[in-house]
Amino acid sequence: MKDQKTTADIFFIIFFLAYPLFIVIMFWRHAHQKENKLFLAERYYEISEDKMKGILDEDTFSTIKLDHFIRYDIVNNIYLLYLSKNQFIYLPSDSFKSKTDLEWFENEVLSQIEKK
Repeated sequence: MKDQKTTADIFFIIFFLAYPLFIVIMFWRHAHQKENKLFLAERYYEISEDKMKGILDEDTFSTIKLDHFIRYDIVNNIYLLYLSKNQFIYLPSDSFKSKTDLEWFENEVLSQIEKK
């Protein structure tokens, strides 16, 4: 049995405690960099039977045809509408103004997109 901690033991203990903290700090710094402010910008969507219009402000918007979505997934009452394998639009179910709007979205829009 080993009673004393070696330098290697101390290094591994410090490493396994500090590394997760380091990763969290790096992700936070990346997300809050000036160049990435678009990712954190508030936006809203206007949804019709054939397209979604994402609006950042009065002059900045993008329109996406529903045909371009490859699949969707529902995680904890959040709709993830995938445009590619790694790119998706995040729509919380509580962002809809009414239950009727949510039901319309599920029946009309999600029926056109393949579920995961």
